[in-house]
Order: sequence, then C-alpha cells, then structure tokens
Amino acid sequence: MPLLLIPLIAYQMAGRKEKLEQLATEIADEIEAEPFLFPSEWGVGGYFGTGKVVFAAYKPSMDSNFPTRGDRLFYGTLITYGLENAHITDLSKEPGESDTDITPPERQRNIPFFEQELDILDAELVVALGERAETELGWMEATDNIETMRVNHYAWASRWGEEETFITQMKEVYQRARELEII
Repeated sequence: MPLLLIPLIAYQMAGRKEKLEQLATEIADEIEAEPFLFPSEWGVGGYFGTGKVVFAAYKPSMDSNFPTRGDRLFYGTLITYGLENAHITDLSKEPGESDTDITPPERQRNIPFFEQELDILDAELVVALGERAETELGWMEATDNIETMRVNHYAWASRWGEEETFITQMKEVYQRARELEII
C-alpha cells in the first residue's frame, strides 16, 4: 500500500467511528429496551469496528452476559485472523429470548439501522453468524451488491463442541477478506 494512502485511510476510519457513535445514540433513542451493541474488548472493535468486513448476528440473547465462552471464542478468533477491526452487529439490537423471531415491527425499527451501518462502513463482505442471520440477510436489498458468507454462530459452536469447525470457517472468512484486499 502506498504510504500516501495510510493517512487517508486512517482519516476515513476515524470518520466512520464518529458516524457509528452517532448511530448508536440514535439506536438508543429509538429502541425501547436497552439495545445491545457488541462491546469493544481485547483490541476487537465490536460494534465500533470500522473495517469493511461486517459480522451480523440475528439478535442478542437476553439470557447471556458478555463475555461468555462463545464470545471469547469469537473475539479470540477475530484476533487470530487479523479481523479485530471488523464491525460486529445484530440485525435486531433488541434483546430477546434466543428462540424468538424478529417481529415485523421490530424489523421495521432495526433493519434501517443495519442498512445505515453497511453504508457508513462501505461494507464489502457481510458474514452471517448462523442460519437465522443468513436467512434474514437473504431478504434484504441492502446486501444485494455485497458479498455474503455464513459461519456457524459462535455460541452454538461453543455449546456443541464445534469450536474447530467455527475456527475453520473463520479462516475462510479471513482468506476471502484477503482476496478482496479489505484487511
């Protein structure tokens, strides 16, 4: 990468973070329940990651506290593969029971926020965390021109002893992001 581009990229990323912070305020104002935004922890940007790789989960579970064993698996794998600046989000920011669907009113409130996140980040790769997120992403026009992939949800992987499968899938995400030259 030419040295002259490094300050420009740093400036763009700073602008993205400010826009994400502003959007987080809008989310908190709009969502009745306390919204969940992935925390910045251990050098991982979480919701405030400004990279062009976006990890999208379906919706946060109200019965877990960060960091769970699955969270440690996910964040550790992001660090291992140099994806710590990826943006991590939920399609719905509203915590609910892990087996509940996103309701139509919830979708109306939340999906526009996700679409704004993609726009702010100029996302080039969206990674669905689990089958439910993949299905929901398939209905969105906002991802029509963005490459998508799917990995198992990290909580599922840690719960069912599928950590190695998850790590292999995350390596594939890393390899694809390298091919796209976005990390």
